[in-house]
Amino acid sequence: MRIAKLRAWCVLVVVAALTCGTRAAAHEFWVAPERYVLEPGEQVVATLRNGEMMRGNELPYLSPWFHAFTVTAADGTTAVAGFEGDMPALSYTAAEPGLHVIAYHSTVDRVTYDEGERFRKYLAYEGLEGIAEAHRARGLPDSGFTEEYNRFAKALVQVGPVGERDRDAALGLRFELVAENNPYAAGAETVTVSLLRKGEPVAGRQIAVFRCAGDVTRTLVNTDAQGRAAISIRGGGEFLLNAVDIRAVDIAPVEKSNGNGTIESDPVVWASDWASLTFGIGTMASVCPQRKQ
Repeated sequence: MRIAKLRAWCVLVVVAALTCGTRAAAHEFWVAPERYVLEPGEQVVATLRNGEMMRGNELPYLSPWFHAFTVTAADGTTAVAGFEGDMPALSYTAAEPGLHVIAYHSTVDRVTYDEGERFRKYLAYEGLEGIAEAHRARGLPDSGFTEEYNRFAKALVQVGPVGERDRDAALGLRFELVAENNPYAAGAETVTVSLLRKGEPVAGRQIAVFRCAGDVTRTLVNTDAQGRAAISIRGGGEFLLNAVDIRAVDIAPVEKSNGNGTIESDPVVWASDWASLTFGIGTMASVCPQRKQ
């Protein structure tokens, strides 16, 4: 038993070292199932991805990297079981028919901006230009500051035929995209999604809709006064929805170890939450050819 634990710890350390920094390397983070529609008894297999335009690095199952990694189905919510370093990060037998909602809540990560233009481009890309003005109003430096962020990623997998109760639901994530109707229902042409912050609707917020159907496209929608947006799914494909929330935090230095003791680094001045939702419709949804870097 002691040897097995030591081996698991060594795997964790090695994989973490090899993948160090990948979580901060790019914009979107998402759960990417190999197949979105299966039959009971088949294997649900999914990777964790970090990248842009649905092209991203595959990340391993590493328990220090998440607060919660779960699957919610008709029989309740269960934690994803895995070994440190597993790639793909998720694999289980779908015994229960219905809609399976995979959810991943990351631990906090940080990115430091060494020049202000990078921060401003990111804000513009995510529809958060007002934060740049708030940054200046707070008297913050143009460079040498840090943002903390958390990821809240979900994926919808349909097992067996769609039933009346097969719907996504709010899971209590701090920032969350929720599909109000099942995209796998026969004849569905749109999916209405709600964007929630601590369970409350977020109005007027940008949602980026990535669609892979051979090529990858990115379109933008904004939530209405009730925090809802309608997404067209006509023509099918693999879909990735992404939204970002950012808030000011009390300025505090980042503490890092230099091997001889603790040192202070650039201050944390912003904290952001990232919500993503993935689902796939039709024959083009199995594996987006652009997924891998």
